[in-house]
Amino acid sequence: MTTNRMGLEQTLSDDNLKDLSAFLMESYTGSLDTLRYAYAAEAISELLAWRSASVKPVASFILVDSEYHQLAEKYAESPDAIKLYSAPPLQAVTMPDGWKLVPVEPTENMVVEGFESEPDSFFSNSDEWEAYKAMSGCQQAAHKAKLCWAAMIAAAPSVTNEP
Repeated sequence: MTTNRMGLEQTLSDDNLKDLSAFLMESYTGSLDTLRYAYAAEAISELLAWRSASVKPVASFILVDSEYHQLAEKYAESPDAIKLYSAPPLQAVTMPDGWKLVPVEPTENMVVEGFESEPDSFFSNSDEWEAYKAMSGCQQAAHKAKLCWAAMIAAAPSVTNEP
């Protein structure tokens, strides 16, 4: 296992991947049965290209008179130059069951839904209202907090929603 420039562990070196890609392409006979080998080789080529791009600076800057000025290409290798690299794409977040990403500050809709979640003699069904009235003051407060939380979570925008 090797570690790349950004400190991430790589189980296969670039040379290992090149060898694997060559083997897969040699195994591809042109038939549908071996088409997956060609696809795998293409995926390896994309990974190698991404690795290569992430180790080459995308720009160089140098400090001159307390300001940053982009250097001309011929000065990119200057020892005084600050090299800027591309960052890897963000990884998708996998949420455990029962969890949801929510905004740090609630949206207006979340606040309204939370506020309107309080039990009410006119809008709650009669069994819920009777159970709520039978609770002690502390139980009612806890119940209202849970209802508010559930309503606000349900009203939170989804990460996958388009604007």
